Amino acid sequence: RQNLFGEFSVLELAPERFALRRRIYARRVHWEADLQAWVFEDGWRHEFERDRPAAFESFTVATFPQVTERPEYFKKEVVESDQMNFRQLGRYIADLRQGGFEVGRLRVQWHKKFAFPLMVVVMVLLAYPFGLTVGKRGAVGGVAFGMTLGIGYWVVSALFEALGNIQLLPALLAGWGPDLVFALAGVYALLHIQT
Repeated sequence: RQNLFGEFSVLELAPERFALRRRIYARRVHWEADLQAWVFEDGWRHEFERDRPAAFESFTVATFPQVTERPEYFKKEVVESDQMNFRQLGRYIADLRQGGFEVGRLRVQWHKKFAFPLMVVVMVLLAYPFGLTVGKRGAVGGVAFGMTLGIGYWVVSALFEALGNIQLLPALLAGWGPDLVFALAGVYALLHIQT
Protein backbone atom coordinates (compact mmCIF):
# COMPACT_ATOMS: atom_id res chain seq x y z
CA ARG A 1 0.00 0.00 0.00
CA GLN A 2 2.86 2.39 0.71
CA ASN A 3 4.88 1.46 -2.42
CA LEU A 4 7.78 0.52 -0.18
CA PHE A 5 10.23 -2.40 -0.18
CA GLY A 6 12.71 -3.55 2.42
CA GLU A 7 15.92 -5.48 1.69
CA PHE A 8 15.36 -5.11 -2.06
CA SER A 9 17.57 -6.71 -4.73
CA VAL A 10 17.54 -6.24 -8.49
CA LEU A 11 19.33 -8.83 -10.57
CA GLU A 12 20.01 -7.94 -14.20
CA LEU A 13 20.94 -10.91 -16.34
CA ALA A 14 22.75 -11.15 -19.65
CA PRO A 15 20.31 -13.41 -21.52
CA GLU A 16 22.77 -14.44 -24.22
CA ARG A 17 25.12 -15.94 -21.58
CA PHE A 18 22.65 -16.66 -18.75
CA ALA A 19 25.02 -14.77 -16.50
CA LEU A 20 24.67 -11.98 -13.96
CA ARG A 21 25.36 -8.54 -15.43
CA ARG A 22 24.44 -6.27 -12.49
CA ARG A 23 23.10 -6.54 -8.96
CA ILE A 24 21.61 -3.62 -7.10
CA TYR A 25 20.81 -3.93 -3.42
CA ALA A 26 19.12 -1.41 -1.11
CA ARG A 27 18.00 -1.60 2.48
CA ARG A 28 14.90 0.41 1.59
CA VAL A 29 13.25 1.35 -1.72
CA HIS A 30 10.23 3.61 -2.18
CA TRP A 31 8.33 5.01 -5.15
CA GLU A 32 8.68 8.76 -5.63
CA ALA A 33 5.68 10.00 -7.59
CA ASP A 34 7.30 13.35 -8.47
CA LEU A 35 10.27 11.62 -10.09
CA GLN A 36 8.23 8.71 -11.45
CA ALA A 37 11.05 6.46 -10.24
CA TRP A 38 12.08 4.16 -7.43
CA VAL A 39 14.42 5.75 -4.88
CA PHE A 40 16.99 3.34 -3.44
CA GLU A 41 18.41 4.07 0.01
CA ASP A 42 21.49 2.65 1.79
CA GLY A 43 22.69 0.17 -0.77
CA TRP A 44 25.23 -0.77 -3.37
CA ARG A 45 25.59 -1.61 -7.07
CA HIS A 46 27.82 -4.40 -8.31
CA GLU A 47 28.68 -4.72 -12.03
CA PHE A 48 29.95 -7.94 -13.61
CA GLU A 49 31.77 -8.66 -16.87
CA ARG A 50 32.07 -12.21 -18.08
CA ASP A 51 31.11 -13.60 -14.67
CA ARG A 52 33.76 -11.55 -12.86
CA PRO A 53 33.33 -8.46 -10.67
CA ALA A 54 34.01 -5.28 -12.67
CA ALA A 55 32.81 -2.38 -10.53
CA PHE A 56 31.37 -1.81 -7.09
CA GLU A 57 29.73 1.35 -5.81
CA SER A 58 27.88 2.02 -2.57
CA PHE A 59 25.30 4.79 -2.24
CA THR A 60 23.14 6.54 0.32
CA VAL A 61 20.36 7.56 -2.08
CA ALA A 62 20.13 6.74 -5.78
CA THR A 63 17.75 6.08 -8.66
CA PHE A 64 18.32 3.64 -11.49
CA PRO A 65 16.70 4.15 -14.92
CA GLN A 66 17.07 0.41 -15.56
CA VAL A 67 14.30 -0.28 -13.04
CA THR A 68 11.30 0.78 -15.12
CA GLU A 69 8.51 -1.18 -13.42
CA ARG A 70 5.86 0.98 -11.78
CA PRO A 71 4.32 0.07 -8.38
CA GLU A 72 1.31 -1.56 -10.06
CA TYR A 73 3.63 -4.20 -11.53
CA PHE A 74 4.47 -5.50 -8.06
CA LYS A 75 0.98 -5.40 -6.61
CA LYS A 76 -1.23 -8.44 -6.71
CA GLU A 77 -4.93 -7.91 -6.24
CA VAL A 78 -5.99 -9.55 -3.00
CA VAL A 79 -9.25 -11.42 -3.48
CA GLU A 80 -10.93 -13.37 -0.71
CA SER A 81 -11.45 -17.05 -1.43
CA ASP A 82 -15.15 -16.86 -0.64
CA GLN A 83 -15.59 -14.30 -3.45
CA MET A 84 -14.43 -16.80 -6.10
CA ASN A 85 -15.78 -20.04 -7.48
CA PHE A 86 -13.56 -23.11 -7.53
CA ARG A 87 -12.23 -22.44 -11.06
CA GLN A 88 -11.29 -18.84 -10.28
CA LEU A 89 -9.72 -19.88 -6.99
CA GLY A 90 -7.74 -22.63 -8.75
CA ARG A 91 -6.35 -20.13 -11.27
CA TYR A 92 -5.59 -17.64 -8.49
CA ILE A 93 -3.70 -20.33 -6.55
CA ALA A 94 -1.72 -21.28 -9.68
CA ASP A 95 -0.79 -17.63 -10.32
CA LEU A 96 0.32 -17.07 -6.73
CA ARG A 97 2.30 -20.33 -6.64
CA GLN A 98 4.08 -19.36 -9.87
CA GLY A 99 4.98 -16.03 -8.25
CA GLY A 100 6.53 -17.88 -5.29
CA PHE A 101 3.81 -17.07 -2.75
CA GLU A 102 2.60 -19.44 -0.02
CA VAL A 103 -0.81 -20.85 -0.99
CA GLY A 104 -1.51 -23.39 1.77
CA ARG A 105 -4.45 -21.45 3.23
CA LEU A 106 -6.01 -20.97 -0.20
CA ARG A 107 -5.63 -24.66 -1.06
CA VAL A 108 -7.57 -25.54 2.11
CA GLN A 109 -10.34 -23.17 0.98
CA TRP A 110 -10.34 -24.74 -2.50
CA HIS A 111 -10.92 -28.21 -1.03
CA LYS A 112 -13.62 -26.84 1.28
CA LYS A 113 -15.52 -25.55 -1.77
CA PHE A 114 -16.10 -29.20 -2.73
CA ALA A 115 -16.40 -30.72 0.74
CA PHE A 116 -18.83 -28.30 2.36
CA PRO A 117 -21.84 -28.99 0.07
CA LEU A 118 -21.45 -32.74 0.63
CA MET A 119 -21.91 -32.18 4.34
CA VAL A 120 -25.67 -32.20 3.68
CA VAL A 121 -25.44 -35.89 2.73
CA VAL A 122 -23.30 -36.61 5.78
CA MET A 123 -25.81 -34.88 8.08
CA VAL A 124 -28.60 -37.03 6.63
CA LEU A 125 -26.46 -40.09 7.26
CA LEU A 126 -26.04 -38.98 10.87
CA ALA A 127 -29.68 -37.99 11.37
CA TYR A 128 -31.22 -41.18 9.97
CA PRO A 129 -30.26 -43.47 12.88
CA PHE A 130 -31.35 -40.78 15.33
CA GLY A 131 -34.69 -40.37 13.54
CA LEU A 132 -35.51 -44.02 14.13
CA THR A 133 -35.12 -43.57 17.89
CA VAL A 134 -36.67 -40.10 18.23
CA GLY A 135 -39.83 -41.51 19.77
CA LYS A 136 -38.00 -42.26 23.00
CA ARG A 137 -36.51 -38.76 23.34
CA GLY A 138 -39.25 -36.49 21.98
CA ALA A 139 -39.12 -33.40 19.78
CA VAL A 140 -36.93 -31.39 22.17
CA GLY A 141 -34.32 -34.13 22.00
CA GLY A 142 -34.36 -33.90 18.18
CA VAL A 143 -33.87 -30.14 18.21
CA ALA A 144 -31.08 -30.43 20.79
CA PHE A 145 -29.38 -33.17 18.75
CA GLY A 146 -29.61 -31.08 15.55
CA MET A 147 -28.10 -28.03 17.25
CA THR A 148 -25.35 -30.13 18.83
CA LEU A 149 -24.59 -31.69 15.45
CA GLY A 150 -24.37 -28.28 13.75
CA ILE A 151 -22.16 -26.77 16.43
CA GLY A 152 -19.99 -29.88 16.47
CA TYR A 153 -19.48 -29.69 12.71
CA TRP A 154 -18.63 -25.98 12.94
CA VAL A 155 -16.03 -26.63 15.69
CA VAL A 156 -14.43 -29.60 13.90
CA SER A 157 -14.39 -27.70 10.60
CA ALA A 158 -12.71 -24.67 12.22
CA LEU A 159 -10.13 -26.92 13.89
CA PHE A 160 -9.25 -28.74 10.67
CA GLU A 161 -9.09 -25.45 8.76
CA ALA A 162 -6.78 -23.88 11.35
CA LEU A 163 -4.48 -26.92 11.28
CA GLY A 164 -4.43 -26.77 7.47
CA ASN A 165 -3.71 -23.04 7.44
CA ILE A 166 -0.57 -23.54 9.55
CA GLN A 167 0.31 -26.63 7.48
CA LEU A 168 0.04 -29.17 10.28
CA LEU A 169 -2.43 -31.01 8.04
CA PRO A 170 -2.30 -31.38 4.26
CA ALA A 171 -4.80 -29.12 2.48
CA LEU A 172 -6.76 -32.14 1.22
CA LEU A 173 -7.28 -33.51 4.73
CA ALA A 174 -7.98 -30.07 6.19
CA GLY A 175 -10.74 -29.49 3.63
CA TRP A 176 -12.30 -32.94 3.66
CA GLY A 177 -11.53 -33.97 7.26
CA PRO A 178 -14.77 -32.74 8.89
CA ASP A 179 -16.86 -34.57 6.28
CA LEU A 180 -14.81 -37.70 6.83
CA VAL A 181 -15.11 -37.55 10.64
CA PHE A 182 -18.86 -37.02 10.57
CA ALA A 183 -19.40 -39.60 7.80
CA LEU A 184 -17.57 -42.22 9.88
CA ALA A 185 -19.69 -41.29 12.89
CA GLY A 186 -22.83 -41.66 10.73
CA VAL A 187 -21.79 -45.06 9.41
CA TYR A 188 -20.99 -46.20 12.93
CA ALA A 189 -24.41 -45.04 14.18
CA LEU A 190 -26.12 -46.65 11.18
CA LEU A 191 -24.44 -49.99 11.82
CA HIS A 192 -25.43 -49.95 15.49
CA ILE A 193 -29.15 -49.26 15.09
CA GLN A 194 -31.17 -51.54 17.29
CA THR A 195 -33.89 -53.11 15.21
